[in-house]
Amino acid sequence: MQTRRFSLCVILILLLMQAVTFSEPVKVAIVKAKDMDADEILSKGIKQKFKDSGIEVEIKEFSMDESENLSSVKAQNPKVIITVGSSLTKKAMSDAGDIPIVFTMVIDPEGSGLKGKNLTGASLEIPMDIQFKKFKEILPSLKSIGIIYNPEENERIITDAKTAGEKNKIELKAFPVSSAKDIPKVETMDVSGIIIIPDTIVCKSTIIKYLLDASIKGKVPIMGFSPSYAKAGALFSLTPDYEDIGVQTAEIAVKIIKGESPEKIPVTKARKINLYVNTAVAEWLEITVPDSILNEAKEKFGK
Repeated sequence: MQTRRFSLCVILILLLMQAVTFSEPVKVAIVKAKDMDADEILSKGIKQKFKDSGIEVEIKEFSMDESENLSSVKAQNPKVIITVGSSLTKKAMSDAGDIPIVFTMVIDPEGSGLKGKNLTGASLEIPMDIQFKKFKEILPSLKSIGIIYNPEENERIITDAKTAGEKNKIELKAFPVSSAKDIPKVETMDVSGIIIIPDTIVCKSTIIKYLLDASIKGKVPIMGFSPSYAKAGALFSLTPDYEDIGVQTAEIAVKIIKGESPEKIPVTKARKINLYVNTAVAEWLEITVPDSILNEAKEKFGK
């Protein structure tokens, strides 16, 4: 009997130790750039997750330029700082001291140099395996994919793409470039499709226009990473669901509020993805997009 009572006491103590209660609202600061796209959708996800967590949170939002310091943010003494975008995250890394930082709306945290003991976050990265699988769902005859990239910026992504290619039995043809003049001609790439990844050299308006125009003329389908690409002439685009990115961001912040160390919380990737399809481009390329893909599409362009 005494042993049983002792065991129950131990269990009760452990449960009490795990419980986290706060006598007043927990302060969370959100630092964002002025006039940032998708901000309202992102904020909706963040606020909804905090509400669902059961923790009373007082959110202070700060809209600022990169030139401003974070003294006004630090003055609020927040438990967590949520930064929107890589530039403001880097600013917080230098200005926030020991306050935990959770970044969001960052495409490639590792490539952007976002590393630190008090730093983690929710990236916009869509796993390469998902990208390759979706391309093959739309085009079952797909044999090879070309990716143009800057090695200094995206070598890690190409490594992931090679693994995804092997897994999906698709040959990856990688084309490293160091400047705009190195961009290969689409007709010489000898690929079944092209994936455009976020890259400071490749993603210039003149280069994207050339790639989209050349792909249509050469009948080589392109996958983009923004709805605007599908609208402009890519066969389709895959983009993160920004509201769920907000949910993921708040999930990480809640873990930190409950006592977890930021450096022990892995950076997340996009888990909900939106599909955009250009049916006019599909018709021109003589590609029959499966009904399942058309039904899945968040938006269809071209007609």
